[in-house]
Amino acid sequence: MINWIVVGIVSLFITVFGHAATPEQVIDRTQDKVVKIGIVSAKRQGVCSGALVSSNGLVLTCAHCFTQGYTKLFVKTDNGVVYNTELVLLDTDKDLALVKIMAHTPYFKFGKPVRKGQMVVAFGSPYNIQGMVSVGYVENILNGKTPRIVHGAAVNPGNSGGPLVNLRGELVGINEGVIMANPFVAANGLFIAVNLAEIEEFLDGI
Repeated sequence: MINWIVVGIVSLFITVFGHAATPEQVIDRTQDKVVKIGIVSAKRQGVCSGALVSSNGLVLTCAHCFTQGYTKLFVKTDNGVVYNTELVLLDTDKDLALVKIMAHTPYFKFGKPVRKGQMVVAFGSPYNIQGMVSVGYVENILNGKTPRIVHGAAVNPGNSGGPLVNLRGELVGINEGVIMANPFVAANGLFIAVNLAEIEEFLDGI
C-alpha cells in the first residue's frame, strides 16, 4: 500500500513540475529544433544560429545578425536541408528577429523564467560548426532597461541567436553574445542571453 502511495506522489510531482533530463537527453530531444542561419552580402559571409518556434517554420534569432546588411539569407536545418529565407520581424531594442522557412518543423516549447544556479544548455553554430552544444549554470538575472540572463554555457561567434534551453528541453533564452572585460585575457567573459519575458513580448507582435 505504501509503495503505491509513493508511486502516486512521484507521478503527481512529474505531472505538475515536469521531468528534468540529463544534458545528453536534452541534446538528443532538441537538436533538430536548432538551425544555422547564413548571411551573405557583397562584403562578407556570416553565420548565426536560430531556434524553431512554430510548426510552420518560424525561426527566432538575434537582430544584430542582420544589421550590417545582406543580399541573401538561408537556413540550414539539423538534417542538412537548406532553405532560402527572409526576415519577418526585427526588433533592434530587444535584439530579436524572426525569419521563416517553408517547411513543417519541430519546434521549442517555452519554459519558465530561469533562476540562479539552474543548469542550461546552449546550442548553435560557433565558427560555422553546426550542431555545437555547451552546458553551464545561470549565474545572474539582469533586470532593468535591457533584461538579460548571465550564464556559464560558453558561446562564441556564430552562437548568436541560438537557443538557451532548460533540462526539460524548453526554450528559456536566446543567446546574444559575450561581454569581454579584456579580450586579451582568457576566461573573463560573461555569456548573455535575451530572457524569456523579452522573447514572449516580441512574439506578441506576430
